[in-house]
Amino acid sequence: MAGMLAGNLGEPIRLKDVQLVGVSVTASQRGGQVSVYTKMALTSDDAMFYKIIGGMSGAIQGFAQVSGVGVSIERASTVLLVIKPDASAELWVDKAAMVVHQRLKRPGAMPGGTVFFESDVADVLAVEFPLAEIAPQDRILLILREGWRFALYFDLDRSNGDMDVSAAQRTMGALLRQMKYADLYAAVANNPLFDKIVSAGWFPFLEVMSGEFQMQTRMLDADLFLEQAEATLFSKFDDARIERMFERWMQRVHFRKKEVIMRSAVNAFKARDPVSVFKNTLTEIEGIMAEAYHRGQASTREEFGPCYINTSLIIATTQVRSSSPTQSSHSCVKPSRRTGRNSATRSQTTSAS
Repeated sequence: MAGMLAGNLGEPIRLKDVQLVGVSVTASQRGGQVSVYTKMALTSDDAMFYKIIGGMSGAIQGFAQVSGVGVSIERASTVLLVIKPDASAELWVDKAAMVVHQRLKRPGAMPGGTVFFESDVADVLAVEFPLAEIAPQDRILLILREGWRFALYFDLDRSNGDMDVSAAQRTMGALLRQMKYADLYAAVANNPLFDKIVSAGWFPFLEVMSGEFQMQTRMLDADLFLEQAEATLFSKFDDARIERMFERWMQRVHFRKKEVIMRSAVNAFKARDPVSVFKNTLTEIEGIMAEAYHRGQASTREEFGPCYINTSLIIATTQVRSSSPTQSSHSCVKPSRRTGRNSATRSQTTSAS
């Protein structure tokens, strides 16, 4: 890719005959039918993660051993397995360059090489491995670590068509987002704590998401007074920060239509005139939200849908014939020629009210 500032940290481990299509859902005796998860995305906040990850890890290390390579992935931060149509595979263990597509709070164009900080990040959009060759015909598996959390994503069935690589990148981005902002989501999902937050007049607004809002929630959770913390936070909203916010708003068409009114509100804030700020902004919020909704810009509507709270699962299931109990020592089922006819696919999104 032109302008790429980084490269892979090494070469992948080459594997052979990687016959991996998913994880068994149900137990089966010899010759019976078994349901298999062929596509899934979840984080370690979900109990199902721990039922699956040990078998997946063992299967990957088993394939490597068969190919004459010893590998341990328990302490890895990024494990990417790309399985080709001929069942050969590339296993990247902390070696593949990873690009995280993010939406920034900072307005305007940003040239390559610009230094930015966590506080500049507004959202995580997608995860891409640009220097690992991933084609629509391939099957993929990713284990990703963020802090003390892990994510598992796999898409291992091509019987119903090629993989949408862009959709897979957005799904991996959604998993990273869930892990990155897990504490924030937990505070919102915790009804007693969220009631305290709202009663105190706070909400996880975009501008205060990176650390500042977490400080408020921790103090409320500990039943501490907010006066000092609020004063400290308010002092950080100087004229320069307010102008950056305004520039970012004006990049959205539904905000630009309200530019005159929003500029008046910003000027009132600078003049420490809170009554005019509330009067000019609160009356416009519903109109801006309605405009954004009708233009389809209120939500990115990624593969998980519009809700980013709690664990979201993508589950695709298929039925395979279990010909031998020894085929699946790690709950990973070898594909059968008889799959596909009565396969069923379902999606489930879990959200918090």
